[in-house]
Amino acid sequence: MNVLALNSIYFGIAVVCFFSMKKAKNAKKKVPWWIVPTLAFVGGSCLAASAIGSWMAGMISGIGASIIIGVAIVILLIGTYFDLRDKEANAFAITSLILLPTLFIAGTGPLADLGNSLSGGAAESGAATIGQLIGG
Repeated sequence: MNVLALNSIYFGIAVVCFFSMKKAKNAKKKVPWWIVPTLAFVGGSCLAASAIGSWMAGMISGIGASIIIGVAIVILLIGTYFDLRDKEANAFAITSLILLPTLFIAGTGPLADLGNSLSGGAAESGAATIGQLIGG
């Protein structure tokens, strides 16, 4: 499979995750609280694994030093933790979970490496799940 096809698969999975997240957030029937953050993180991870995510990470890393990206990662992680403590995904948590994988790619150091492997695993699991669903 070539790189362009793989990137388009990741982008397609990101779009499916974002639409599913919006649908679950606005559903009349109550869905478990962890569905929306999980869809946001898997969608953000797949977006970061696509060509658009690589472009965004390149733009971010070109703007500032890696220490700024590291501080942003820490702030987003702490903010997401405190936002999800009430078991409801608000706008800050959803935005953070979508942007964190891109920041992990743009950053350097042990925290970025750990986050990059975590978001890479989430992207791969999303691709594998969709592959199983469509029989590929």
